[in-house]
This record gives sequence, structure tokens and C-alpha cells, in this order.
Amino acid sequence: MTMHPLTAKQVVDIWDWGHDQAPVDRALALLSAATNTPRDELALLDVGARTDQLLALHQHLIGDALEVQSACAACAARLEFTLDVSEAAGADIARDPIA
Repeated sequence: MTMHPLTAKQVVDIWDWGHDQAPVDRALALLSAATNTPRDELALLDVGARTDQLLALHQHLIGDALEVQSACAACAARLEFTLDVSEAAGADIARDPIA
């Protein structure tokens, strides 16, 4: 699946459309725009493959830093940290630039 850069207009249009959509629908819309692949076809990808594609898109649009937030299920303590996208994704992401 070949990925190409999104324009600022495309990102804003998807943001506007997706503000009241489910997270998976927003993700599929972004990947569809970046790959020219129908959303229905992208929905058939396994979660790992789709996540790797989303991380590659994040790396291209935002950069290597992935800001992570979570809460401890036991005590509700809030955790915040930064991951490098290439560390969070499959090894091919760091070597597979967006065309």
C-alpha cells in the first residue's frame, strides 16, 4: 500500500468531518485519503497492519514523537510519556518513507 502526503486542506477537511465520528472512522478516513484505498478495504486489514499504517502517517504529518496518556486501572494515576514512532511500530515503519 503506497502512502502519499496529505495536504493541509485534506487534513482539515477530515478533521471537520470526523469531529463527531468514532475514532476508527476517523482513522480509516485518514488512511483512505493518504493511500487512495477505499475505507471498506482498509477496514479489512488486521489491527496490527492498520496501526502500522497509522503510525507511519503520524510520523509524516506530526513527526517521530508520539505523546501517550493513560490511567492506571487500579489507582487512576495518570501516566504521560513520549514514545518514538519507530519504536512503537513495526520495524518497517522507520525504513518505509511516505512517497
